[in-house]
Amino acid sequence: MADMDDFLDYLYSEGDEEYSSDDKHRIYRVGASETYPFVLDSDDYNNPVYNSFIDVSPQNPLGRDSDEVPDSPGDKGREPNQGELAWLLVSTFVEGQEDTGKVWAVPADNPDQAYALIVGLQRPTGVCFDPNHDFLYVCDPAQGVIYQYVVDWQGSDRFIIATDVVTRIVSGANPQDCSVDAYGNMYYSDSESINVVAYLDLWGGYEGQNRTLYEGGDLLSGPRGLDVYRSRTVYYVNSRDADDAGLLNLAPARAGQSRIGVREAREGWGVAVSPDFAYFTNNDGTVRTK
Repeated sequence: MADMDDFLDYLYSEGDEEYSSDDKHRIYRVGASETYPFVLDSDDYNNPVYNSFIDVSPQNPLGRDSDEVPDSPGDKGREPNQGELAWLLVSTFVEGQEDTGKVWAVPADNPDQAYALIVGLQRPTGVCFDPNHDFLYVCDPAQGVIYQYVVDWQGSDRFIIATDVVTRIVSGANPQDCSVDAYGNMYYSDSESINVVAYLDLWGGYEGQNRTLYEGGDLLSGPRGLDVYRSRTVYYVNSRDADDAGLLNLAPARAGQSRIGVREAREGWGVAVSPDFAYFTNNDGTVRTK
């Protein structure tokens, strides 16, 4: 397919929804083979949410596989965006229409075979996948929640929801986007802050265990899209006052000092980091690079 608009036309051609260019959408790449050049410092360090590892409850209310519990906070999987590109995850919704939110699974080698993985959402604006632990997270700000799904996937052959259990990890917030690191920690933006939930709390299915990394300040103004680079740097875009607060900013994943990457009077929407560039989008769908 030629471009994203053609793909969205295809998605909606099979259903009874009406697609317009104003509908919002977001793409998350699963298994892209990438290394990243942008860092705040060159020192390697272990799990950036180490403290929460020793504070988490050992209970297992969902009966999950105890082999997925790391032996130490330094146990690290592969970076989520490393490896061969196998799937695209696309979220769509029709503005102003209830229950039209969907998450689509798109085979990278055969996009015509895309299918709806999750339906019945309201306004899914962020999707992220943890390939080390098979957890899929969906941000739905219209409901004020982040949902967690368990995925059964096998390379490019299969990507399906494994169980009928849907876990609510965050509620009562305004989550916009999410990203995971190699330790399984999940980072998300909401309208006024950037937060993290430790992997063991995610494994246990606990709700409300989020910790705020950044809130307020001069460089955080309506954060939307974010992406975590090599488990150490968070890239995010602001949706307000970007000429002062910065349109594309970056900050340490273990909390610290943010800095501006791009300052411009536009409304940011999404960001993803590639081998040579940071790609970020405006609310009008324009894709930019840094």
